[in-house]
This record gives sequence, C-alpha cells and structure tokens, in this order.
Amino acid sequence: MAAGLAAGDPLRDDPKVHRPQRRLVMKLTLRSLFLLIAVILFVAAAIGSDLKGISLSWLGMAFFAGSFLVPETSLGRR
Repeated sequence: MAAGLAAGDPLRDDPKVHRPQRRLVMKLTLRSLFLLIAVILFVAAAIGSDLKGISLSWLGMAFFAGSFLVPETSLGRR
C-alpha cells in the first residue's frame, strides 16, 4: 500500500498524500552497448555515410551478431 494507507482509507486515492517515489535503475551491459553501436552503424549506412571503403552495414551486422556472443555483464559499478 502507498504511504502506509489501508485499502479502505479514503485518503488512499488523494493526490495530495505524499508517496515515496521509486527510482528506476537502468543497467548498461556490454550486450546493450553492442546493440546500440549496431543501430548507429545501420542508420549511418542508411543515410549513405562512407568510412574509407569499410561497409557500415556489414560492420553493423558484425556488432549485432557479436551482441549475442558476449555475456550479459554490467558495465560500471552498479
């Protein structure tokens, strides 16, 4: 229950009653980093960017495939 209010309490649905906010924590993992890089490379290839003869779409596919090969490890302290 929110802020210790019982189910039948009329103040339960009152918007003026203070309720503690929950923090949502997002974890950046190596897999999500690879997928983010792959999306950026696919978008760059779609708009026609060139990287001195390197195909950005193939590089994006390599990062996409690599994201399934790396473990789901967290980057950072959390």
